[in-house]
Amino acid sequence: MLQRFRVAISLLVGDTTGDGSTASDIGRMKGQSGQVLTTANFRSDVNRDGTINSGDAFIVRARSGQFIP
Repeated sequence: MLQRFRVAISLLVGDTTGDGSTASDIGRMKGQSGQVLTTANFRSDVNRDGTINSGDAFIVRARSGQFIP
């Protein structure tokens, strides 16, 4: 017998802190820009190009103020 499960997934692009809101993420981006990508700051590489740079900051700024209810 085939069982079906429903799974809810919430994704907020630009949420580099993982708190469900993009309100404080711009400040974090400014502090991370130009740094080497590590396991501690990988969330700041929003566009997944392997570097934390202005491209990531642009995405975060564009989504500033959004949140997951």
